Amino acid sequence: MDMMRQYRNLYFNWTDNSRGLLQVSTPIKGSPAYLAGLKTGDYITTIIREMDSEGKALDKPEVTSTKGLASLDAVKLITGKPGTKVKLIVEREGHEGRIEFEVKRANVDVETVWG
Repeated sequence: MDMMRQYRNLYFNWTDNSRGLLQVSTPIKGSPAYLAGLKTGDYITTIIREMDSEGKALDKPEVTSTKGLASLDAVKLITGKPGTKVKLIVEREGHEGRIEFEVKRANVDVETVWG
């Protein structure tokens, strides 16, 4: 049986690792994270929010290191109102320096297969 579920985030899975950073394990095809260019193996080092989760502008950007950040806390920072944006700074193997991605949040239908 196929089920459709809708989420309010960027649609990628991450894993914990020895570096203590969020590591992208699977950007879901067609998702905001995928379309922005996040790839499997990317380490998200920093989350930058210029708006809160409801889309209200913050007085100054909120810059949060992901080093040692609990997954639930990261989810709270990354998820938000569809149409708003969040910036993610990543390190990628084989790429010198950090890469900044601006990702537009969206509702995406994700198919789940039960069986």
